[in-house]
Amino acid sequence: MDAERVYRLLHEACCLLDDADEHVIAAYVNHGMSMIQVRFQLDTEERVLEDD
Repeated sequence: MDAERVYRLLHEACCLLDDADEHVIAAYVNHGMSMIQVRFQLDTEERVLEDD
């Protein structure tokens, strides 16, 4: 699994949900992002969120 790609996609989904005022769902997506970050030891400061 490409954990960084999944993280980026979830980040994009979280932003779209926030824009649509779906803050509760965005919070759950954010929790999933945190779990992926910890499980796969991702450095998400800047590098992960940059576009390919």
